[in-house]
Parts: sequence; structure tokens; C-alpha cells
Amino acid sequence: MAVLSIVPLRKHLYEVADKTHKALAIIIAFSTWQHISTAAYVQQWLLFTLIGMIGLVHAVQFLLFLYRNTRWGKPFPKADIIIDGVIVRIVLQLPRPIKIDAGQYISLSIMSPALGYWSWAQSHPFTITSWSL
Repeated sequence: MAVLSIVPLRKHLYEVADKTHKALAIIIAFSTWQHISTAAYVQQWLLFTLIGMIGLVHAVQFLLFLYRNTRWGKPFPKADIIIDGVIVRIVLQLPRPIKIDAGQYISLSIMSPALGYWSWAQSHPFTITSWSL
């Protein structure tokens, strides 16, 4: 993981670094559970508290995702992808405005039959170069 965190490698092997990070997190969580499962009640309580906090953070992120991507009576988000040489320009049409400044990153997942069955499992970071409402 340390090798994949080097910026030039991470830019070219983003999917490998992302999936490796998630796999290692699951392995560490399972190993911690196996280690603590026979330990004292207090240590298990701390682990359950940590799992609850992580679950709460993920629930809040999911609710923010739903809030930003859905609106009653509005269409789902739409992306127009324009490829110009090595530059990819993505024009997003969102159901509600979002305040973003140039230079920020967003993670973008695009589900489309044209992109393949597993396109929903990929999320790529993009740098915002311009944004208007």
C-alpha cells in the first residue's frame, strides 16, 4: 500500500490502489474482530463503538449522496462527456445546485450500459477547473 500511495503511481493505478485499500481495511477489521472476540467485554464494547461510528459516518455520506442527486420532480443527474485529445470534459446537469470552487476534487461514478456492466463499481477523482450554477 505504501508503494501505491506514491502520487505518480496512484494517478496511473488509481483503481488498484482504491481496491487494495478497501481489501486491506476489511482484512484488518476481520483480524481485529478475531483478536478481540475472546478478550474482555470492555475491549469488545470499544470495538462496537468504533463500528457504530463508522456506520454513522457512512449513513451520513449516503444521505448526503441521496440529497445531492435526487429532487422530487427533477430528473436524475446527467453527464455529457466530451473527449478532446487527452482532456476529458464532463458537463454535469444536477437536480440541485452544489457550491464547488475551482481546484476542488469530486469523485464521479457513471452508470451506463455503454461503459460496461461494472462501471458502477468505479469512482474516479476529478479536479474541478470551472463551475457555474
